Amino acid sequence: MFQILRPHYTGDLVHERSKVDGKDKIHLQKKGYNKRKKIDKGDWIIVPNHHEPLVTREQFKAVH
Repeated sequence: MFQILRPHYTGDLVHERSKVDGKDKIHLQKKGYNKRKKIDKGDWIIVPNHHEPLVTREQFKAVH
């Protein structure tokens, strides 16, 4: 079953969903790992209708 998890499928471009945690950043980068912190949905940067959608907004809303 196809799960619609991200708003990208509706044609929107979404930035700032997460960011690198500054604590121990250099230490973690040396190991090839960056600890990421999720950002509240209200603080995301969204560019609507950026690309061709794979699903309609109605389909997206129906599963959320």
